Amino acid sequence: MPVEPIFPRHRRGDPATTATRRLPDPPRAVAALMDASVRPPLLLGVGPDDLLYTKATLADPWVAVPDSGQMIAATIMPGGTILGVGTDHCLWIRATLSGRWVRLPDSGEMIDVAVMRDGTILGVGTDNLLWTRPTLAGEWQQISDSGAVSGVAILPDGTILGAGMDHFLWTRQGLAGAWTRVPQSGLVTRIAVLRDGTILGIGLDHWAWSRPGLSGHWQKVPDSFPIRAVASA
Repeated sequence: MPVEPIFPRHRRGDPATTATRRLPDPPRAVAALMDASVRPPLLLGVGPDDLLYTKATLADPWVAVPDSGQMIAATIMPGGTILGVGTDHCLWIRATLSGRWVRLPDSGEMIDVAVMRDGTILGVGTDNLLWTRPTLAGEWQQISDSGAVSGVAILPDGTILGAGMDHFLWTRQGLAGAWTRVPQSGLVTRIAVLRDGTILGIGLDHWAWSRPGLSGHWQKVPDSFPIRAVASA
């Protein structure tokens, strides 16, 4: 088990640092798409230009989606609708990657969003607390004693996974549960969960790291590059 922190800073001239300067614009937020027809998992990103990007696998290059800004996070709903958090902290939807964004009224103030297995929209507010709305047209309801997190994801068994303000992973057995800190799980700021249960995290070094599950060990994603945040599908 590596000693915390597990995300070292790269020195100037380090090959990893040099390589990042040759890569295309990195995504700022990543969402694992849970479309069962896509194997291995497809990734959706939000770049530093606030546009959406797609990535077939962790090792593949990012491909920009034209006219897809201005987002800070995004995820995919079960029916394929893309749900995003705009730079205005409100929710936006588009029917397909090539569709047009439509703003949802009374849907702020969010910084991250995920979709629970029953279709409930789970958001992280600008207050770093969890909020839910039953449908896209519903109203936000604050979840008591649910802070403080910067990102949220849903594990395959329905367990809520959070990225705490202490940069460790935390789990919660349902909305009414209590947060439990995952040992040796730092240091991350945003998270996503792939179809097979693999957890993807963004370290304090802004690089992508993965672990096979809650009890696994973080491994740096090959051919990765600095990104700012992560969101789950």
